[in-house]
Amino acid sequence: MDDQPQSSTAVASQQPAVPTTTATGAPATSTTVATGQPAVPTTIATGRPATTTTTTSTTTIQPTVPTTVATGQPTPTTGVDPNTYVPKTAHDNTPWRFNMQQDGRSMSADEFDSWMRQRGVRVATGKPAVPLVQNCPTPEGDKGDGDGDGVINCLDRCPASEAGQTIGPDGCPVPVSIDLKGVTFAYDKATLGADAKAVLAEAIEILQRHPALKVQVAGHTDSRGDASYNQALSERRAKAVYDHLVANGIDKARLIGPVGFGESRPIVPNQKPDGSDDPDGRAKNRRTELNIQN
Repeated sequence: MDDQPQSSTAVASQQPAVPTTTATGAPATSTTVATGQPAVPTTIATGRPATTTTTTSTTTIQPTVPTTVATGQPTPTTGVDPNTYVPKTAHDNTPWRFNMQQDGRSMSADEFDSWMRQRGVRVATGKPAVPLVQNCPTPEGDKGDGDGDGVINCLDRCPASEAGQTIGPDGCPVPVSIDLKGVTFAYDKATLGADAKAVLAEAIEILQRHPALKVQVAGHTDSRGDASYNQALSERRAKAVYDHLVANGIDKARLIGPVGFGESRPIVPNQKPDGSDDPDGRAKNRRTELNIQN
């Protein structure tokens, strides 16, 4: 019936207007259509029942952005997330370990500072400041730096940092160690040679550039030999480094120790998976460190 043309004169002169008819030009009621069936409440002007359109909320899935939003901090470039990193041993803090010798070359104080910047790490000064390079997630965010750690208040998850702490991008302390790799000792000796002193010269420059830093001077050995003997040897080697730092102008008040840990804190295993000796692993465990105190 809806598809057939109708004479408008015939309808107007002979037939009473039926309220449910939609083809006469009269306003259609909201309850019936030409079929005699109740209309769907969303009947449109064509006189045909509208299809039931269910509006579904479409969720657009966006790819996860791998960077930290609104921190204003550089993304770590180590390939390791320090927040989820699982140490290979209890005392391996690899993401925050700076080796003073890499690829057979001694590192400089400039390279240490660059390493820190790449990870968004800074040394807290304790002096309130306003870092201009950072932005808050919202316009009304507090852009001050109440604890002087270089992270603005609106992004600072640890708002009570102290001067001398090494601070990560979120405003919380991170455990930075300066591995004095290259400071080697002759077998059963605790005497610093010329190469060791050259490495320590750059370590001294780092401490001079960052006068708020306090460090623990620590010595370690591998697991070969008697444990009590290794303990005493690690103490002697730590003391040799400690004495050299003091002799070159580093205030004793900034130094903790010297402390020897013997063979108790390896950063890698001393043996291979099959249980055989691992000379490379033992070499890494024979070390002296400056552990920044947080």
